Amino acid sequence: FLNWLYGVTLVALGRQRLEAIGLAIGLVVGLAVAYASIRPLGALGISLSILSAEGVFFVIGTVAMWPHFHWQRLAPALSKIFLACAASGLVFAGGHLLWTRFFASPPGSTAAGSSLNALVELVVVGASGLAACAAMLLLLRTFDADEMTGIKAMVPKLRRGRA
Repeated sequence: FLNWLYGVTLVALGRQRLEAIGLAIGLVVGLAVAYASIRPLGALGISLSILSAEGVFFVIGTVAMWPHFHWQRLAPALSKIFLACAASGLVFAGGHLLWTRFFASPPGSTAAGSSLNALVELVVVGASGLAACAAMLLLLRTFDADEMTGIKAMVPKLRRGRA
């Protein structure tokens, strides 16, 4: 989410009250989702609550900043990013379903065994989702040459030519 940028920009534009209202609404929504989803979904419920809270502020920030965007330049890149995120979400959802089907802790297993299983699932499925997002961003040629130069400068292995 661009929420940090939205927050700074709203304050710079003198709209800090809108930022505070957005953060408060996001907090309430995040807590409500946490209350409803943590018990049945566990760690996934926590993720959904954070995503919901950030999503609310993102929508409020986007609406507030709408007139300031250069949509002709942003729309193609944003649509590619959206597709990459959707692919990543499908990998997360599919990975979770497959993991729980084939690697779920047996009923009555110890809490330590269940926690270890959840941690390994998080690492395996999380890495797969991240890889899917990165692959889609590259396959869709989301970044121009200057942006790729910046990305390579931030990632040491790519800078050394090992990618």
